[in-house]
Amino acid sequence: MKRILVSAIGLAVASAPQLAMAKLSCYPLTQIERALDAEYGEMRRFSGREATGIEYRLYVNGKTGSWSWIGIPAGTGVGCLIFAGKADEDMPRLDPPAPTSPPQAQF
Repeated sequence: MKRILVSAIGLAVASAPQLAMAKLSCYPLTQIERALDAEYGEMRRFSGREATGIEYRLYVNGKTGSWSWIGIPAGTGVGCLIFAGKADEDMPRLDPPAPTSPPQAQF
């Protein structure tokens, strides 16, 4: 259901940019990335593209747990804030524990 909602939002952005910009927070991608880094300390942790060409990026601050999900309509250079939030307090942060045994597989 969430994927359908995200896809629907992405399609709305691609097909009606002025209307979508009024409802979503859309800005030049470079401006969004600077703000996420400077104001929230969030760095890109994931990037993926749908078959329609819409790219999605997840920015995360591993220390504070804040995160932002950005949608980028194909060929626009504009990013739209779709979701933002903060990790649950009882969830572990991004620092995984050190391995205690050698890996079971090598590539």
